[in-house]
Amino acid sequence: TMRLSDGATMAQVQTALDGWYADALQRDPVGMRSAARGVGVQLLTYGFTDRTTRALFWIMALAALLVLAVACANAASLLLTRMVARGNELWLRSALGATRSRLALQLLAQTGLLAVIALALAWPVSQAMLIWVLGSFPSAQAGPPQWMSPDPALGMFAFAALAALFTAVLTALLPALRAG
Repeated sequence: TMRLSDGATMAQVQTALDGWYADALQRDPVGMRSAARGVGVQLLTYGFTDRTTRALFWIMALAALLVLAVACANAASLLLTRMVARGNELWLRSALGATRSRLALQLLAQTGLLAVIALALAWPVSQAMLIWVLGSFPSAQAGPPQWMSPDPALGMFAFAALAALFTAVLTALLPALRAG
């Protein structure tokens, strides 16, 4: 096992190891060919989990992504239905002189506020569920493996915020375009 130095990438390490292996193969071709077929770099976390566990985590991530997609689709459907029901209001505002961009801005502000409120409510719930999942490991006294961190991941928060923003924009612009 090795630790990457600051600024080093996995590709750089793999290149260096390939060079080392080529040199070793030239010095002792018979011994090196019988010992290994090559040298590979892999993360240390792979040493703590087997293939089944890694596959299970990928399946769980895919399931979470599908649940998020279904939730966004349901929210979009409900908001679009609500906006279509408000068609007369949008038509009246348009007749009174509101421009298409003004209607879109109003609808975007309403759905954006709803998305921010939903994200503010969903994030603490997701963190509580993460702590619950990490606490449910069979060896609770030892806790989860070190590579599983209950710390909030900013990348996941950014992904959830982008999904909420995309849903808000989509559900606000379609009725505004229709009203125009």
